[in-house]
Amino acid sequence: MKFNRLAVVGATLFCLAGTSFAQFYGGDFDDRNGFAVDFDAYTYDDFDVTGAGLLVSDIYANCLTNATIGVMNWEIRSGISEGSGGILEASGSGAITQTATGRSGFGFDEYELRISGLATALAPGTYFVGVNVGDLLGARAFVSTTSGANSIGSPIGNGNTFLNSAFFGFTYTNWENLVGPGPWDVSYGVDGEAVPEPATLVALGIGLAALAARRRRS
Repeated sequence: MKFNRLAVVGATLFCLAGTSFAQFYGGDFDDRNGFAVDFDAYTYDDFDVTGAGLLVSDIYANCLTNATIGVMNWEIRSGISEGSGGILEASGSGAITQTATGRSGFGFDEYELRISGLATALAPGTYFVGVNVGDLLGARAFVSTTSGANSIGSPIGNGNTFLNSAFFGFTYTNWENLVGPGPWDVSYGVDGEAVPEPATLVALGIGLAALAARRRRS
């Protein structure tokens, strides 16, 4: 019986620390446009980390493309503004999964491009996520724009989306300055594990202390 009780407690702690779920999703493709994420172009959009923080596990982008893509580069920045890249908080590159969403536009099918297995810790605040898939040798890739359908988290629909690309000749330029009035936002997602709030940890401590007391009395 003692083993069973300890196993239940262990499972509870594991679930709190190990459950990964959607923390931010900008929304589904709205058929309005698609913004470059190929060659050296990064398109960035902002997302909020709330609570006690976030351990990012996955980053994904719904992209209009005619390529089979195996690798994706990603960055998380803070403080992007017109002409400034702010602070690079984390970056990387790795193999991805490419999954058809069933949507299409402008002659391209849309795919979810997802990189998993990350372990990037973020404190509460506002960040920008951006991806890039490199030179596709004649093919193209554009992250889908969104008006927020089925979105998760915040901010949604604020038009705080930027392009950085030496190839196209723009340095952290808001997409509204490139394609006209928006707001323009893109279909990015960030999954991860929410850091437990201090009150949650206190409650766990009380529960474990009570369990220990019962064991001592038995």
